[in-house]
Amino acid sequence: MPALGRAFYERHTLAVARDLVGKVLVVHRPGCARLAGRIVEVEAYRQGDPAAHSARGRTPRAAVLFGPAGVAYVYRIHQQHCLNLVTETDGVPGGVLIRGIVPLEGLAVMQTQRGPCKKPADLTNGPGKLCRALGITIRDNSTPLVGANIFVEDDGYTCAVATTRRIGISKGVELEWRFVEVPAAPAARVVSPARRPRASLAAPATAAAASLDADGGAGGDDVVAVNVAKKLKPFALRLGDCALSRDP
Repeated sequence: MPALGRAFYERHTLAVARDLVGKVLVVHRPGCARLAGRIVEVEAYRQGDPAAHSARGRTPRAAVLFGPAGVAYVYRIHQQHCLNLVTETDGVPGGVLIRGIVPLEGLAVMQTQRGPCKKPADLTNGPGKLCRALGITIRDNSTPLVGANIFVEDDGYTCAVATTRRIGISKGVELEWRFVEVPAAPAARVVSPARRPRASLAAPATAAAASLDADGGAGGDDVVAVNVAKKLKPFALRLGDCALSRDP
Protein backbone atom coordinates (compact mmCIF):
# COMPACT_ATOMS: atom_id res chain seq x y z
CA MET A 1 0.00 0.00 0.00
CA PRO A 2 1.32 3.52 -0.73
CA ALA A 3 2.77 5.75 1.97
CA LEU A 4 0.79 8.76 3.14
CA GLY A 5 1.66 11.80 1.04
CA ARG A 6 2.90 15.18 2.17
CA ALA A 7 -0.62 16.62 2.05
CA PHE A 8 -1.59 14.40 4.99
CA TYR A 9 0.96 16.18 7.19
CA GLU A 10 0.33 19.71 5.88
CA ARG A 11 -2.64 20.14 8.21
CA HIS A 12 -3.40 21.28 11.74
CA THR A 13 -1.23 19.25 14.12
CA LEU A 14 -4.18 18.06 16.22
CA ALA A 15 -5.95 16.75 13.13
CA VAL A 16 -2.84 14.89 12.01
CA ALA A 17 -2.28 13.46 15.50
CA ARG A 18 -5.81 12.12 15.73
CA ASP A 19 -5.65 10.64 12.23
CA LEU A 20 -2.29 8.95 12.87
CA VAL A 21 -3.81 6.70 15.53
CA GLY A 22 -4.50 3.39 13.82
CA LYS A 23 -2.11 4.02 10.94
CA VAL A 24 0.97 1.83 10.34
CA LEU A 25 4.49 3.16 10.97
CA VAL A 26 7.03 1.44 8.72
CA VAL A 27 10.83 1.37 8.73
CA HIS A 28 12.25 -0.37 5.68
CA ARG A 29 15.90 0.26 4.92
CA PRO A 30 17.63 -1.12 1.81
CA GLY A 31 18.71 -4.69 2.35
CA CYS A 32 16.93 -4.94 5.71
CA ALA A 33 13.72 -6.54 6.89
CA ARG A 34 10.57 -4.47 6.83
CA LEU A 35 9.53 -3.39 10.34
CA ALA A 36 5.99 -2.18 10.93
CA GLY A 37 3.72 -1.39 13.85
CA ARG A 38 0.28 0.08 14.34
CA ILE A 39 0.33 3.51 15.96
CA VAL A 40 -1.73 3.47 19.17
CA GLU A 41 -0.45 6.49 21.11
CA VAL A 42 0.74 9.94 20.01
CA GLU A 43 1.14 13.46 21.39
CA ALA A 44 0.75 16.75 19.52
CA TYR A 45 3.04 19.79 19.87
CA ARG A 46 2.51 22.95 17.87
CA GLN A 47 2.94 26.72 17.57
CA GLY A 48 2.19 28.58 20.79
CA ASP A 49 2.67 25.45 22.90
CA PRO A 50 5.09 26.12 25.78
CA ALA A 51 6.04 22.42 25.90
CA ALA A 52 7.07 22.31 22.23
CA HIS A 53 10.72 22.38 21.21
CA SER A 54 9.76 25.23 18.88
CA ALA A 55 8.71 27.45 21.79
CA ARG A 56 12.11 29.17 21.76
CA GLY A 57 11.95 29.87 18.05
CA ARG A 58 13.86 28.45 15.12
CA THR A 59 16.88 27.09 17.00
CA PRO A 60 19.30 24.72 15.26
CA ARG A 61 17.67 21.80 17.07
CA ALA A 62 14.06 22.82 16.37
CA ALA A 63 14.51 24.14 12.83
CA VAL A 64 13.10 20.93 11.33
CA LEU A 65 9.76 21.60 13.05
CA PHE A 66 9.23 24.76 11.00
CA GLY A 67 8.83 22.79 7.79
CA PRO A 68 8.43 21.47 5.33
CA ALA A 69 5.87 19.03 6.67
CA GLY A 70 6.17 15.32 6.09
CA VAL A 71 9.67 14.79 7.47
CA ALA A 72 10.94 13.08 10.60
CA TYR A 73 12.12 15.11 13.59
CA VAL A 74 14.31 12.88 15.76
CA TYR A 75 15.88 14.10 18.97
CA ARG A 76 17.81 12.49 21.81
CA ILE A 77 16.79 12.68 25.47
CA HIS A 78 17.86 10.57 28.47
CA GLN A 79 20.15 8.54 26.15
CA GLN A 80 17.18 7.57 24.00
CA HIS A 81 15.73 8.76 20.71
CA CYS A 82 12.22 10.03 20.04
CA LEU A 83 10.45 10.20 16.68
CA ASN A 84 8.19 13.09 15.69
CA LEU A 85 6.39 13.62 12.40
CA VAL A 86 6.50 17.25 11.25
CA THR A 87 3.14 18.88 10.47
CA GLU A 88 1.53 22.21 9.47
CA THR A 89 2.28 24.52 6.56
CA ASP A 90 5.78 25.80 5.88
CA GLY A 91 6.94 28.18 8.58
CA VAL A 92 4.38 27.06 11.18
CA PRO A 93 6.04 24.73 13.70
CA GLY A 94 4.29 21.52 14.58
CA GLY A 95 4.96 17.86 15.18
CA VAL A 96 3.44 14.63 16.46
CA LEU A 97 5.45 12.49 18.87
CA ILE A 98 4.94 8.76 18.29
CA ARG A 99 4.59 7.30 21.80
CA GLY A 100 3.47 3.74 21.19
CA ILE A 101 2.99 1.11 18.48
CA VAL A 102 1.83 -2.50 18.35
CA PRO A 103 4.27 -4.61 16.26
CA LEU A 104 2.85 -6.04 13.03
CA GLU A 105 5.90 -7.05 10.97
CA GLY A 106 9.50 -7.86 11.85
CA LEU A 107 8.88 -8.78 15.47
CA ALA A 108 12.05 -10.89 15.78
CA VAL A 109 14.22 -8.03 14.51
CA MET A 110 12.50 -5.57 16.85
CA GLN A 111 13.15 -7.86 19.81
CA THR A 112 16.83 -8.13 18.87
CA GLN A 113 17.27 -4.38 18.44
CA ARG A 114 15.24 -3.47 21.52
CA GLY A 115 16.90 -5.99 23.82
CA PRO A 116 15.38 -8.23 26.50
CA CYS A 117 11.92 -7.27 27.80
CA LYS A 118 10.33 -8.66 30.93
CA LYS A 119 6.91 -8.40 29.28
CA PRO A 120 6.08 -8.60 25.56
CA ALA A 121 3.81 -5.59 26.03
CA ASP A 122 6.84 -3.47 26.96
CA LEU A 123 8.57 -3.90 23.60
CA THR A 124 7.32 -0.72 21.92
CA ASN A 125 5.10 1.04 24.47
CA GLY A 126 7.20 4.19 24.80
CA PRO A 127 8.87 6.62 22.36
CA GLY A 128 12.40 5.56 23.27
CA LYS A 129 11.49 1.89 23.25
CA LEU A 130 9.91 1.95 19.81
CA CYS A 131 12.83 3.89 18.35
CA ARG A 132 15.27 1.27 19.64
CA ALA A 133 13.08 -1.54 18.33
CA LEU A 134 12.80 0.10 14.91
CA GLY A 135 16.44 1.19 14.76
CA ILE A 136 15.58 4.90 14.57
CA THR A 137 18.41 7.23 15.61
CA ILE A 138 19.50 10.84 15.19
CA ARG A 139 20.73 9.97 11.70
CA ASP A 140 17.07 9.82 10.68
CA ASN A 141 16.43 13.45 11.61
CA SER A 142 14.98 15.35 8.60
CA THR A 143 14.30 12.11 6.70
CA PRO A 144 11.34 12.58 4.30
CA LEU A 145 8.35 10.49 5.32
CA VAL A 146 7.42 10.10 1.67
CA GLY A 147 10.71 8.33 0.97
CA ALA A 148 11.73 4.71 1.23
CA ASN A 149 13.16 4.36 4.76
CA ILE A 150 10.54 5.69 7.21
CA PHE A 151 6.91 6.25 6.29
CA VAL A 152 3.31 5.77 7.40
CA GLU A 153 0.70 3.64 5.64
CA ASP A 154 -3.08 3.53 5.84
CA ASP A 155 -4.33 -0.05 5.67
CA GLY A 156 -7.96 0.90 6.24
CA TYR A 157 -8.00 0.08 9.95
CA THR A 158 -10.36 2.24 12.03
CA CYS A 159 -10.62 2.72 15.77
CA ALA A 160 -12.00 4.93 18.52
CA VAL A 161 -9.60 7.62 19.72
CA ALA A 162 -9.38 9.02 23.24
CA THR A 163 -7.75 12.25 24.39
CA THR A 164 -5.84 12.81 27.63
CA ARG A 165 -3.22 15.17 28.98
CA ARG A 166 0.32 14.69 27.75
CA ILE A 167 2.96 12.83 29.75
CA GLY A 168 6.27 13.91 31.26
CA ILE A 169 6.06 17.67 30.66
CA SER A 170 6.00 20.63 33.04
CA LYS A 171 4.44 23.24 30.72
CA GLY A 172 1.18 23.13 28.82
CA VAL A 173 0.06 20.36 31.14
CA GLU A 174 -3.60 21.35 30.84
CA LEU A 175 -3.73 20.61 27.11
CA GLU A 176 -5.34 17.28 26.26
CA TRP A 177 -3.21 16.71 23.20
CA ARG A 178 -2.39 13.05 23.77
CA PHE A 179 -4.35 10.71 21.50
CA VAL A 180 -4.67 6.97 22.18
CA GLU A 181 -6.58 4.06 20.74
CA VAL A 182 -9.08 2.65 23.22
CA PRO A 183 -11.90 0.14 23.06
CA ALA A 184 -15.42 1.41 23.60
CA ALA A 185 -15.97 1.40 27.36
CA PRO A 186 -18.35 2.91 29.93
CA ALA A 187 -15.60 5.33 30.95
CA ALA A 188 -15.31 6.70 27.42
CA ARG A 189 -18.03 8.21 25.28
CA VAL A 190 -18.24 9.57 21.77
CA VAL A 191 -18.88 13.30 21.74
CA SER A 192 -21.10 14.19 18.80
CA PRO A 193 -20.55 17.54 17.06
CA ALA A 194 -24.08 18.63 17.96
CA ARG A 195 -23.54 18.13 21.69
CA ARG A 196 -19.87 18.98 21.99
CA PRO A 197 -19.33 22.03 24.25
CA ARG A 198 -17.16 24.94 23.29
CA ALA A 199 -13.53 24.58 24.34
CA SER A 200 -13.75 27.45 26.81
CA LEU A 201 -16.68 25.85 28.63
CA ALA A 202 -15.71 22.21 28.30
CA ALA A 203 -15.01 19.96 31.23
CA PRO A 204 -11.41 18.65 31.38
CA ALA A 205 -12.44 15.35 29.81
CA THR A 206 -13.91 16.99 26.71
CA ALA A 207 -11.69 20.03 26.22
CA ALA A 208 -9.42 18.49 23.60
CA ALA A 209 -12.27 17.09 21.54
CA ALA A 210 -13.95 20.49 21.55
CA SER A 211 -10.76 22.35 20.66
CA LEU A 212 -10.32 20.25 17.54
CA ASP A 213 -13.46 21.79 16.07
CA ALA A 214 -12.70 25.25 17.43
CA ASP A 215 -9.13 25.31 16.11
CA GLY A 216 -8.60 23.51 12.86
CA GLY A 217 -11.88 21.78 12.09
CA ALA A 218 -10.65 18.35 13.10
CA GLY A 219 -13.66 17.25 15.13
CA GLY A 220 -15.55 14.05 14.38
CA ASP A 221 -17.63 11.31 15.88
CA ASP A 222 -14.58 9.09 16.26
CA VAL A 223 -12.95 11.39 18.82
CA VAL A 224 -13.63 10.00 22.27
CA ALA A 225 -13.54 12.11 25.42
CA VAL A 226 -12.13 10.22 28.39
CA ASN A 227 -12.86 10.88 32.04
CA VAL A 228 -9.24 10.58 33.09
CA ALA A 229 -9.82 11.78 36.64
CA LYS A 230 -12.27 9.03 37.54
CA LYS A 231 -12.44 5.70 35.74
CA LEU A 232 -9.92 5.62 32.90
CA LYS A 233 -6.47 6.74 33.94
CA PRO A 234 -4.02 7.24 31.05
CA PHE A 235 -1.20 5.24 32.59
CA ALA A 236 -3.42 2.19 33.11
CA LEU A 237 -4.75 1.86 29.57
CA ARG A 238 -3.94 -1.41 27.87
CA LEU A 239 -4.25 -1.63 24.11
CA GLY A 240 -4.19 -5.27 23.10
CA ASP A 241 -0.54 -6.23 23.08
CA CYS A 242 0.66 -2.71 23.94
CA ALA A 243 0.46 -1.36 27.49
CA LEU A 244 0.77 2.40 27.72
CA SER A 245 3.28 3.69 30.22
CA ARG A 246 5.31 6.67 31.36
CA ASP A 247 8.52 5.07 30.16
CA PRO A 248 10.36 6.98 27.42
